[in-house]
Amino acid sequence: MTCRPGHRRDPAAEDGTAAGSGILNISMTSPFGHAQFEAPAAAVASFLRRTFRIVPAGQESLFIDFDAELAALLSQA
Repeated sequence: MTCRPGHRRDPAAEDGTAAGSGILNISMTSPFGHAQFEAPAAAVASFLRRTFRIVPAGQESLFIDFDAELAALLSQA
């Protein structure tokens, strides 16, 4: 199993005992700085499945006014 630099591999996944497990690396950059996070991939996948059950893809605007939220965020910057 190969890994890209900066990414960890899950040794348990090599023998198939933890298929689908691993670490998700999240990197965010803004004019104010850079942040890197690691999270269990299975936990993120579970969270996303629950989220899509509550707010199906394409129906986000029924639950939040993105224009108003973006305007509020930009006014704070």
